[in-house]
Amino acid sequence: MFSDPVFSLIFFRQDGTGSSDKLTVLLQGPVAGTFAPPIDTPVGKYGSDDAVFSDLDGDGLLDAAVAGSFPTGSAPFSPPSVSSRLNLFLQTGNGGFVQNTVHDISIDVNRITAADINGDGLNDLVVYGDNQVMLMLQSSSSPGTFSSPQAL
Repeated sequence: MFSDPVFSLIFFRQDGTGSSDKLTVLLQGPVAGTFAPPIDTPVGKYGSDDAVFSDLDGDGLLDAAVAGSFPTGSAPFSPPSVSSRLNLFLQTGNGGFVQNTVHDISIDVNRITAADINGDGLNDLVVYGDNQVMLMLQSSSSPGTFSSPQAL
């Protein structure tokens, strides 16, 4: 779908609670300088501090990984704790995304990036937070599948 170079991928983090966070695709319309209506995919309210767009399953389409932290616990009776999550969204080919997997992360995540860390030609995921870095390697035998988060 994205062989046409005129499109935009956007991660909206609206209000900090995640209630309206979304991935948005804007495609050029039939007339130069116009755009088709946006295609939105909600990302949910748990773990949406940062996003990266990259081919995360080897199909040539840009996918999205959204990661972040969120409070858990039942205040005011117990102090809230923080949980973190990485949500993997694969592109459907029509401009939308579908959530594929969810990974719990053991650090207070606030940033994510994708890169081929181990030189196998597949994009891996790196999450950052709490002055720590965690790596998730993509499986060469099962593209789109990632190892459990490992501290670096």
